[in-house]
Amino acid sequence: YDVPSKQKQNVLKLDLTNDGNIVIYGAAGAGKENLLTTLIISTTIEHRPEEINFYILDFGAETLKKFQNIPHVGDVMFSDEEEKINSLINILASEVERRKDLFAEYSGSYLSYIKESGQTLPQIVTIINSFEVFLETYGRLEDRIGSLLRDGPKYGISFIFTTSVTNGIRMRMTQYFSTKLVLQMQQESDYRTLLNAPKTLFPAKKFGRGITKIDGDGLVEFQTAYICDPE
Repeated sequence: YDVPSKQKQNVLKLDLTNDGNIVIYGAAGAGKENLLTTLIISTTIEHRPEEINFYILDFGAETLKKFQNIPHVGDVMFSDEEEKINSLINILASEVERRKDLFAEYSGSYLSYIKESGQTLPQIVTIINSFEVFLETYGRLEDRIGSLLRDGPKYGISFIFTTSVTNGIRMRMTQYFSTKLVLQMQQESDYRTLLNAPKTLFPAKKFGRGITKIDGDGLVEFQTAYICDPE
């Protein structure tokens, strides 16, 4: 990412344990799946399956099925797999309750438990690609998802959503996302709506280019890395 005012460049890193829930905004073709791909691959290179598990609900072009056989990935689900999706939500809710009891002697926190117990317990990250499409089909799960967004991060259970529209995530849910990554959007005003960005700040029209907020550096423009040559 680039901080012109400080003549500084740095590497944008996402801390899946400490940063809570993450939302990626971007119009069609902006690079949301590429960003997810980079995030998943870079994480699985650095961590064992005992340290992190992914569940992926792909309501986009279903390109994320390529991760089906990676040992860190519990499952990749699609829009017509209602039974699997219901089961996952039940599993996540049960795991939150189990971890509440497990962490009771460790300040009720995932990080404290990992540091003090000597045990390994995976961070669970659930990705919902095209959340606005998910809501159209599974709107009845909205309240349960909201509860998991609110309670999960403390217990090592977090979410990454992508959406192509500014209102793809309900207002009451947005408060549970501490990290926003905004790729190319349809309107320049969308960056002000989502990040309160000044009129002069919007990403260059390049695939994978976006804006986010970095502690200490404020709003910055970033370029998503590729995991390999795009060809």
